[in-house]
Amino acid sequence: MAFITNAILSASLTNWIGKLLELLYNGIGNFGWTVVVFSILLKLVLSPLDVWQRVSMRKQQKKMAALKPKLEKLERQYGRNPDLLKQKQFELQRNEKINIFSSCIPLIVTMVVFFVVFAGFRALVTYENEVLVEDLDAKYVEYIVDYNYNQLAPEKQAEVSADWENASYNQKWSKLKEFCNAKENDAFVNLDGGFIEYDALKEKDLVAFNILNEKLCEVYEANLDKVGWLWVKNVFKSDIGTTVIPNYDSFISTGVGGIGADESDTIMHTKYNNLVSSSMAKFNKEDTWDFKKWNGYFILPILSLLTSFLSTFIMQKNQVQQTVGTKEQIEQQQKTTKMMTYMMPLMLAVFSMLYSAAFAIYYFISNVLSTLTTLVINFILKQKEKKEEINSGVVVISDKK
Repeated sequence: MAFITNAILSASLTNWIGKLLELLYNGIGNFGWTVVVFSILLKLVLSPLDVWQRVSMRKQQKKMAALKPKLEKLERQYGRNPDLLKQKQFELQRNEKINIFSSCIPLIVTMVVFFVVFAGFRALVTYENEVLVEDLDAKYVEYIVDYNYNQLAPEKQAEVSADWENASYNQKWSKLKEFCNAKENDAFVNLDGGFIEYDALKEKDLVAFNILNEKLCEVYEANLDKVGWLWVKNVFKSDIGTTVIPNYDSFISTGVGGIGADESDTIMHTKYNNLVSSSMAKFNKEDTWDFKKWNGYFILPILSLLTSFLSTFIMQKNQVQQTVGTKEQIEQQQKTTKMMTYMMPLMLAVFSMLYSAAFAIYYFISNVLSTLTTLVINFILKQKEKKEEINSGVVVISDKK
């Protein structure tokens, strides 16, 4: 199973999901609602498989119910010989075209989709956070370039900006920094020490330093408008009492709850913490019980767990149970299956609590849609079976006449 999962995650499907999410995000403008739309679209794409699973499972269930007397007869005949009993049961079910492993298909499909989508979310969360840092860095570069340029005498401004007409701010940064550092003892530089950057600006011009941080905070706040969803302030982080803005360790961490950003993929002219310090001061909690500044309130993990149990319960009622072996073996197999079936919702609920709220939104919406789909399909199939029974009864009466 691990080999299959790794093969899937390394394929282009994960990148495709990330690109689809990014495309939807650019169009919708809010990442939380992007996840909702994505979840619905994915469910629509997978709906034919859902229908096939439900129909197949119901057919298997009816066959197993009809076959029960024969299976009980085999158990009475060969109960003292478990190996022979299994063989006879396998033969009987094979002759009746019953696939006793069909009940495993929904679980396998769910797990495969989970790992593929989870990897896609992780990749996009990393990418979007790197883009945000680059946006912050671009604002930082713009401000620092303008600030240093304004420290030059008019003659030197004209000299350094002679070919700036089509230059980007990054190009201006390089040229201006080289110019100022080469001229650090020149009287035309109003501030001693050459090119002024973050730490030096804090020491020499606190007013300008505060303005810079206000501008950086504005960039992050504008981003929070796009990644906030209902009560969750930042869907790239968990819907729990965590901080809204990730610190540097969380930004580069690939572990549980980390963003997993790669510094080599992110353009930074100053330290990460310098770019986000003002935003952290404004939006992050000061202590554990600063409820107003919690990123979330554990609502999505709880909803995910409840809806997952509900979906699993409804699914379990329609699954074909393992019927090979002695009565004791069957009971043990059913207990194991039930335990695994209910452990999965717990495991995924933990995932939704530890990783991004974006994934928790997807999991919750998927559970709701799966429950509704199962109820609708089961209702349609039951109505169809009733009609078939009625039609069958009419035919029998007409034959007697």
